[in-house]
Amino acid sequence: MSTVRSYNILYCFFLLTIILSCQNQKGQQPPIIESIPTVNHFDEFYQAFHEDTNYQLVHIRFPLAGEPEQSDPVVYNDTYHWEQDNWVWHKPFNDQDTLFTRHFDVYDSLLIKETIFHKLSPMRLERRYAYNGSSWFLIYYSPLRMPVSIEIN
Repeated sequence: MSTVRSYNILYCFFLLTIILSCQNQKGQQPPIIESIPTVNHFDEFYQAFHEDTNYQLVHIRFPLAGEPEQSDPVVYNDTYHWEQDNWVWHKPFNDQDTLFTRHFDVYDSLLIKETIFHKLSPMRLERRYAYNGSSWFLIYYSPLRMPVSIEIN
């Protein structure tokens, strides 16, 4: 009887350890970084991406998932995709601009989310980059727009 009780206590301790460790991981958020991350030479990629139009086009996965321009009157039932023929070259972010601020969320060494916020409104621009083992690619783009809010009842 004492052996069964020992196993039950050990089992409960094991379950409690697993539950607590899962809760700690679930609550963790990626660190918010204002400077350009250096993981896997992302900073070098980011600079080249904004200085060379050909380099930029080669490092975008078209059709590119994302959101359309805020002014686009069409309602898209599925995910919107940017095509190469309607792509507008993205220029470097101006650190001296006082109306915008930029944050990077580094999820791991393979995925980075960049968000540029308008300081006077809730508008924001979002880009997501993925590393394939040899180079970075833009995999998602949402232009400067009001964020979509979802209510869950």
